[in-house]
Amino acid sequence: MTNVGGTASAPYAGLALLAATAALLLAGCLPADPGAMGVRPTLVSVQVPTDPPTDAPEDATTDAETDVVLQGRYLTGAGASSDRVVVGANAECAGGRDVTPTTWTTTRIVLSPSAIPASGFVCVIVDGVPSNALPLDLD
Repeated sequence: MTNVGGTASAPYAGLALLAATAALLLAGCLPADPGAMGVRPTLVSVQVPTDPPTDAPEDATTDAETDVVLQGRYLTGAGASSDRVVVGANAECAGGRDVTPTTWTTTRIVLSPSAIPASGFVCVIVDGVPSNALPLDLD
């Protein structure tokens, strides 16, 4: 390739600009913090404690056997002062009382059944946005 008038780098500059534009477009597709996007936290399931199997050793219990486990999506923000779990609420997540979880991740919340009212709905409030409410019955 002949460098006439110093224009040999022009194709490379165009490619660099194209690559930078593609990188910015792809970066816009990456998952962002759902709370910042206004995404509603969603509860998918509530698992209540079960009796351990009779053939299992007494010390071989799991969370599903001894705790209430909430599973869902967009449960981010655990630890912010406005994030909370409400148990005993109505279907619109009103009323009830706040319960402190023993574990909270973006997809799973573990609660001790001793701190939970026996029945009602459970919901999660993340960054001030309430989730859907799911029925909870420990009776």
